[in-house]
Amino acid sequence: MASSQCPIDRNFIVVDFHYNGAFAPNPLVYFDPDKQSVGDVDFSAFEYEEFMEFLQKLTRTRSKDIYFCLPQESLSQGIHTLVNDGDYKEFLDLAYANERRMNVYVDHCNEPIFEWIEDEENEDQDYSCEEDEDSVFSETYSVDHEEDDVEYPFPANKTKGDRFLNKLCVDTLDEDVEYVEPRYPVHDDRQPWNQMKPVLGMRFSNPDELKNMLSNYAVAGGYDLWFEKNDSQRPVIGLDGCFLKGIVRGEVLAAVGRDANNQIYPIAWAVVGVENKATWKWFIDLLMDDIDGGLGAGITLLSDGHKGLLQAVKERCPEAEHRQCARHIVANFTKRFTGQHFRKLFWRAVRASTEHKFKHVMENIKSLDTQAYQYLMDRDPSSWSKAFFKEGRDCDAVENGVSESFNSAIRHARRKPIITMLEEIRIFVMERIYTLRVEGIEWDLNICPSIRKRIQDLKVKKRLWGVTPCGYQKYEVRFHDAAYGVDLIAKTCACRIWQLTGIPCLHGVAAISSLNQDAETYVSQSYSKEAYLKCYNYSINPLNAPSSSRDSGAGPSQPPAAAEPPPPPPPVAAQPPPPPPPPPPPAARPVPRRAPIGRTGRRNYSERIVKMALRRNIPGVGSSAENPAVLN
Repeated sequence: MASSQCPIDRNFIVVDFHYNGAFAPNPLVYFDPDKQSVGDVDFSAFEYEEFMEFLQKLTRTRSKDIYFCLPQESLSQGIHTLVNDGDYKEFLDLAYANERRMNVYVDHCNEPIFEWIEDEENEDQDYSCEEDEDSVFSETYSVDHEEDDVEYPFPANKTKGDRFLNKLCVDTLDEDVEYVEPRYPVHDDRQPWNQMKPVLGMRFSNPDELKNMLSNYAVAGGYDLWFEKNDSQRPVIGLDGCFLKGIVRGEVLAAVGRDANNQIYPIAWAVVGVENKATWKWFIDLLMDDIDGGLGAGITLLSDGHKGLLQAVKERCPEAEHRQCARHIVANFTKRFTGQHFRKLFWRAVRASTEHKFKHVMENIKSLDTQAYQYLMDRDPSSWSKAFFKEGRDCDAVENGVSESFNSAIRHARRKPIITMLEEIRIFVMERIYTLRVEGIEWDLNICPSIRKRIQDLKVKKRLWGVTPCGYQKYEVRFHDAAYGVDLIAKTCACRIWQLTGIPCLHGVAAISSLNQDAETYVSQSYSKEAYLKCYNYSINPLNAPSSSRDSGAGPSQPPAAAEPPPPPPPVAAQPPPPPPPPPPPAARPVPRRAPIGRTGRRNYSERIVKMALRRNIPGVGSSAENPAVLN
């Protein structure tokens, strides 16, 4: 493609493409770019998508952060985004209106450019202030302003080449120059893998992104890069709360971990008035700050289904793996769906280590009751089934047993006043750390006793499994119709138990034993004696009695302020009584019905009266011959 400094046609514009550089603030510049000028292409015939395809082929990048600016303007004043069809039309209009030339910049680091420009403008406004008319200088003093272009001689640095004197000198900053916080580029994971380059101070969203970028950079450049082994830690923390049982009501929030021997390791605890979202957010903030947990990347949290705790973890540790205690889920599940068959199928789904096994068990539950199936699926199976747990955490726990054990250990202390309770918990943890450390020093083992016992049990069970080699350090382990692939180099098994726990599974032990090797050498370093002693390397320092302590001047401890009750609902305005209903209209008087006279088969009242009068010879009543109408 030919490049040109001026357009060869009246419809063409010259575009200077700047790429493979980096933006820097104060003032905004594009540092160390590659540049190509294109003037023999009719960009007015392009659509936005076609222009982006042309840019990608020209610069061999896929960044979506594109900017343009007129050559005669500075970046701080004239930079524009180029992200849609409207921006592309403005790009062409400005180019044709200004000597048919334009600069295009490719941002590979997703920098906050417009925030930098805003900060730069704010700094300019701070420096440009007018003199106040009421100032004391305007009345008392006469200040002469010097011209800006006056140059003053500065003595040459005659000792610049002296190594000894230069070593003694310390670079100093001008006190009048305001310190500017350094800004670093942000890694763009959308760029091609072979174009990823580490930059000093580059920011990443999580450790996995950093590791992926360094791996791609090493492969693209042919560098011998490896990562230092760091598998002696198990960042698995149980969170739970328990009630106080004394006169003062409240709850103890605790964070409990696991040591290398799978025993409880209390990390932090605090007393709060009530367990809710606000108190858990406060507790988790302090916990993450103490352990340098950040947003929870690489950390696994176990808890019950408390809504406030679930929301607090989601907000404060969005990158952590959050598991829910399966015992709490099954307790609520069996209240609605009774029967041992539901309970057994649920635990089979919990312990299923692969997605295929999990789906098979859930289909069995669905065949029994679709509502039970939907109930469990609504509870997010990725938080309570091993099939979805992340690998490399050296923990496949589905229950928050460490927190329950700690709550049980302090059950007697929870009956006492708060200060006494906290002292007893401190003494309990202080003595426990010392006792377990002394016990661990006396071990003549490479791995912890509980892990060694587990390996010994697997060695007994592995005798039923047959091992068939199928490659270098790869084996197929079979028992009847069940078969699993084992890779001893990668320390993996198709059942995923080895990857989840860091301990060789039954199939792995069978493959290792076929080589006459010890399975203990394949156990993760997080279960080693060294990792165990590292857990208890720190101790709690003793405290003096209050009578022997120096007064801090803060005064006696005061109880926390009582929580204000929620405000009552606003009063409802009294409604006027409804008008009384109108009285019903008067009922019409019934018209008396005259009985028919002379009906066949019936004697009416009038006929009987006439006959009685005739028999008694009452005057005025004639005979029937004289008055025949009576008988008719």
